[in-house]
Amino acid sequence: MPPTSADLERLLASRVARPDGGRSLSAGQLVTVARNEQLLPTLVSAWECEGRPIGQVLAAETQHYRDRLSRYLDLERRLAETLSVRPLVLKGRTIGGHYPRGWIRASADLDLRVDAVGAVVEAGLLLQRTGMVVTKVTLFRESGQLHLCLDVTDPRFTRLGTPDLVQLQDFDHLGDGWSARPTANCPELQGLSSVERSLVEVTAAVARRGMRARDILDFRLLDGHHPSAALAPVLAQLRLWPAWEALTLATSRLWPQPSPFIVRAQGTSRGTGSRLIPLPPSASGTPMASAASILSAGLPLVGRPRPGSPRSGRVRVSVAADGGASFSGPFGSGQLGPVR
Repeated sequence: MPPTSADLERLLASRVARPDGGRSLSAGQLVTVARNEQLLPTLVSAWECEGRPIGQVLAAETQHYRDRLSRYLDLERRLAETLSVRPLVLKGRTIGGHYPRGWIRASADLDLRVDAVGAVVEAGLLLQRTGMVVTKVTLFRESGQLHLCLDVTDPRFTRLGTPDLVQLQDFDHLGDGWSARPTANCPELQGLSSVERSLVEVTAAVARRGMRARDILDFRLLDGHHPSAALAPVLAQLRLWPAWEALTLATSRLWPQPSPFIVRAQGTSRGTGSRLIPLPPSASGTPMASAASILSAGLPLVGRPRPGSPRSGRVRVSVAADGGASFSGPFGSGQLGPVR
């Protein structure tokens, strides 16, 4: 049975420690908690679906999320129709497709993966022709090959506090933000369905930054589609069982009947500690290593194209004698530095 707004309210109330031991929250308190737990548009859209009165401010904010989703769907369609390599939609957009009809999942960006740097560049150029702007370039080397992520933003749409953002990449990346080392191809993810991959991504994010109410809802909705037993060894290999079990426990407290997959998973060999490799201090903003040494270690560097800088046909990285690094390409040029 799909969740209801009452389920959302119970979920949000479970995230608040009440001095009086109570569990129910007022509408205003629910809105505050939902905003902190990345569930505000989900809660408000659920109320709207059930015909509950919504104030103009909340209704307008939720409509902005709905409009953003519509724009992302349009961009996704354009890229799929135009690119020589069809992009794989990652994380939020895939998960949002499993929300109940009419519910909106809060989404800051659209994450897309393609299989080659050339396809990332092709997609970035296409988005620029729609009025978007490449604002950040992240890259790393693995086995001598350059891998690329572009942040492409739309400065015309900022009503949610941040502009629309499309992240294009040609590699696998688990975790939250750049908290873990990227890899060209994560072998554990190969052959997984979109639901299974999304479950791994949710679990990996929880392993890196802790749990939010939206993670619990995502987990409940995705696991309801009964992923195959093939996911169990993947969780063991990535050592994500502690985060998976925390999500399972949080979910089962609100929806007591476990799914068949959770029951199967409980009997599987676990392993402890996450195998997601955190970025060392040299890659996360301290002056312990030069940009060149970070790049040679297979760790990511980030830069922003300088306004008005010359453009060239291919993405290139140059290393200076002092160990500094810079990039150039179709989106301009700029200095590279550690991820912060």
